[in-house]
Amino acid sequence: MINLNQKIKTVSKDRLYYDQYRYCVQVYMQEICGLRYRSHQQLHQYLEHQRFARKVNYGGSWTWPVRNIQPISDATVDNCHRVLDAIKDIAIDHKTVYNCDTGYFYTNNIDPFVKLINETALQCIEIRQAKIDRPRDTIVIKSSTHQLRTYFRCQRVTADQKHSLCNLFANQQSIRLSPGLTDWVKRFPNHQYISDNYFVDHNDDGFLTLLALSSSVKIKKTLAILTE
Repeated sequence: MINLNQKIKTVSKDRLYYDQYRYCVQVYMQEICGLRYRSHQQLHQYLEHQRFARKVNYGGSWTWPVRNIQPISDATVDNCHRVLDAIKDIAIDHKTVYNCDTGYFYTNNIDPFVKLINETALQCIEIRQAKIDRPRDTIVIKSSTHQLRTYFRCQRVTADQKHSLCNLFANQQSIRLSPGLTDWVKRFPNHQYISDNYFVDHNDDGFLTLLALSSSVKIKKTLAILTE
C-alpha cells in the first residue's frame, strides 16, 4: 500500500502540469512503454518484438551493463496486459506519458491511480503536486546576472547551422550558455543534435532577434529569471 504522506512531494511551478493537472504520479514497471499502444494486440506485438530483439542481441548492445535491460518473462507480459486493462477502466480525465520503464500519470484526482498501483505490478516512484507560487513564464534560481533564459527545442541541425550558431554565441559576450550547451559547442564539434535542456541566459529580446536572423534553430520557451 502507498503511504501518501511519504510519496507526495510539493513542486514549485509557474503553472499546472500541461496547464491542466495538479498531480504527476510517477511509476515503474518493466516494459510499461508498450502501454502507449492502448491495444492488447499491438502490446502483444511490441512485447514479442522486444523478446526477439533481445535474443538476437544485435551487436551485443542489449547486454551492456549500463542499459540494465532485463529479459521479458511471461510474468512481465501478464503484468503489462493487466495494467492496460486497469488503465482503460479509469474514467476520469488524465494524461499518460511513457519513457522506457517509467510512466507518468497527470491528473487532478490521484485516488484511481493509488488504487491502480495498489492492485497491479506498478511501483510508485513519487507523486508530485504542483504548487503555483510564482508568475507564469518565470524560473527561480539562486543567483543570476541575467534577466531571461531561453530553452531550445529538441532538434537536429546541419553542420552549417551549427557553425552559424557557434559564431553567434562567440560574438555575444553578455550571454551565458548552459553547461550542456557549452560542451556541445566546445567539446563536441561534430555533434549536431540539440537537446531541450540546453539554454542561453541573456538580458533582452535583442539576442532572440539575432538568433532568428542568424539561424533557423527552434526555441522552446523564454522565461523571466527570478532570484531567491
